[in-house]
Amino acid sequence: MRIGHMMLPTFGCDEDDAPEQPAPKPPTEPEQPEQPEQPEAGTYIVVAPATLITSESGTTLRGSLALDKAPESPVVVTLVSSDMTEGTVEPQTLTFDGQNYATPQYFSITGQPDGIIDGDITYTVTATATTDDTSFSSGTVFSWTIINRDIDGAKPDPKPIEGTHIRFMAANITSDAKGYDPDAGRNIFKAVKPDIAMIQEFKLSKQKPEAFFAEIFGPEFHYFVGSYGDKSVSETSSKPNAIASRYRIIDTGEWKPKYRKSDKGKDTDAYKDRYWTYAVVDIPGDRDLLVVSVHLHTSNNRYEYEPLAEKIIAKQKEGNYYVAIGGDFNAKGDNYTALTTKSETFQSIFELSTTKAPVDQNGNSNTNAKRASRLDWLLFDKEFDTFAIPTEIGAHTGADAYSYGHVFDTRVYAKSYYNGICELSLVPPATAQDSAAKEMQHMAVIRDIVVPYK
Repeated sequence: MRIGHMMLPTFGCDEDDAPEQPAPKPPTEPEQPEQPEQPEAGTYIVVAPATLITSESGTTLRGSLALDKAPESPVVVTLVSSDMTEGTVEPQTLTFDGQNYATPQYFSITGQPDGIIDGDITYTVTATATTDDTSFSSGTVFSWTIINRDIDGAKPDPKPIEGTHIRFMAANITSDAKGYDPDAGRNIFKAVKPDIAMIQEFKLSKQKPEAFFAEIFGPEFHYFVGSYGDKSVSETSSKPNAIASRYRIIDTGEWKPKYRKSDKGKDTDAYKDRYWTYAVVDIPGDRDLLVVSVHLHTSNNRYEYEPLAEKIIAKQKEGNYYVAIGGDFNAKGDNYTALTTKSETFQSIFELSTTKAPVDQNGNSNTNAKRASRLDWLLFDKEFDTFAIPTEIGAHTGADAYSYGHVFDTRVYAKSYYNGICELSLVPPATAQDSAAKEMQHMAVIRDIVVPYK
């Protein structure tokens, strides 16, 4: 960061409105001595930690400082914590001279326990420079506000489960008519960092799927993109589903959407596109996982639940798989009732609850763009659901994690502050406008699982 001064503009009368005046005779001025050339201003190069959160458990942050040019006299930077009972900084003095000016000098900020139930406390660490070199500004180099997490409260951090942590994401986060080409949906994927993602309306116009998944998730990821159903790729209304997985995919397929309007009725083809897409994933542990990505239809989708559930059960029996299903259920109004009561088969598989729902920072579980309907769901079968853990993301960790998962809305992040820190800064590269993109009709839903070691 550069320490310097801002030049303010000067304001005066408009010269066109001034009356004409005779030109004054120039005064005779004494010859001025030549002024010495001013040295170029020096810059302090500060590298901050990725996050400004410590904990009473002893979390340590690391930063560094250097100069961009050699000083003519030593530059001494003093580091001070505003509250040594919450956080300390070591070393407390950094000295730069003509030899070591360009070599970063590191310092550590460590959270301190106090044995008091006082909640999370903020403190500041301030760096102040002193020097006789006028090209470097003396005074404050930086001042950081840091959160120190309380571990003495009545809500202790949950005891960690020994196993493999897997993050799931249901994502109908296409952000324009072309699909996932703009940055909005891509930024959300990168911010959430899922291990397994169920993606809806997967369309690309500028990139092949293999390049997209390698860029957004990483070259180690596996993926499966469903077909366009009975429609051609060129038809813009086609809305294929996709599945991305950190773990090896060992089987894939699709089921043609069906519906059944009565208990005794026969299955009938639902629509041409939006096939139900599945993948069997070789997750760590002694059982594989059946992952299902769906985009149910807007009208009459209450009739899709029963045939869908029966497809899942039949596939699950092939390998005694755990089951995870996610996507755009369009479950609003009585469609939610259909999900929870009218489909006995669906209810026999999954843990369904109106109270155990992913929420945002304000406790809102709705997922459409206007945040008035809970359209998007991420469900685990009842056995797999016993491995679910609170979702930690951004500032919400430990006892402050989201108990049943999280609805990720960057508009909410931009307006949410945790002890004075904007939460959006904790989920890079997401921006406030990502969830507000023109075609962004849904919010991402996140849930976490820990699969116990064998």
